[in-house]
Amino acid sequence: KQAAAVSSRMQGDRLLRQLNAELLDLQRRGRAHLASKKGPTAAEGVTAEARGRAMALVAEVLLGATEAVLADLRGAAVASTSKEEAFEASISRHFAFVVTAGAGLAAPFDLRAQLVRLAALLDARSLLGSLEVQARGRLAASCSGDARLLAALERGFYPL
Repeated sequence: KQAAAVSSRMQGDRLLRQLNAELLDLQRRGRAHLASKKGPTAAEGVTAEARGRAMALVAEVLLGATEAVLADLRGAAVASTSKEEAFEASISRHFAFVVTAGAGLAAPFDLRAQLVRLAALLDARSLLGSLEVQARGRLAASCSGDARLLAALERGFYPL
């Protein structure tokens, strides 16, 4: 009975991986088709108001993640792990949706990851600026020049 359950689970996993690969290929072909068309692209057809709303939502999500990391950092002084390890783990945990947005998933479940994908499509430069200058900069300022915390910040932000 357990072997049948394992076999069923393995088959389900294979089918999900196959479906994801097919959806990624379909998305790639759709993007290539849109890029080959003359006229405005999908991103260019978005109104300034809609673009602003989408970027504002992403900014809120990034701010929330930054605030959560800062709250964890303040609490790390009493934690059993080192402050650097706790800081790096907190960055990984609270910004995981950014990594998910760039992962090989056709449709991530996390709405925050979907927002990051949308922002990358609409204005990748602004998204990178928000991550690098605002989120990372604010976290770096909280390190108070501590080289170990700054190194942990770099390690935590590297996958992003």
